[in-house]
Amino acid sequence: MKIYFNPLRSKKQLKAISSKRVVSAGYADESEKMFTISFDVGGQNRRDLTILFESRTPRIYLSDVYAEC
Repeated sequence: MKIYFNPLRSKKQLKAISSKRVVSAGYADESEKMFTISFDVGGQNRRDLTILFESRTPRIYLSDVYAEC
């Protein structure tokens, strides 16, 4: 499965993320420094993409595949 993203111009764009494979998307903290998107990758498995906005250049992390609880 491939997922393509357009360049992020504003953090406001993150709130509009939608796809049939997106299970959840939202800020994980009140300071809006960490945004997480959870994807359904099939067979009740998920994978998370997290963006940290703690520095000038956002850092992106991709989780290993894990089973839905």
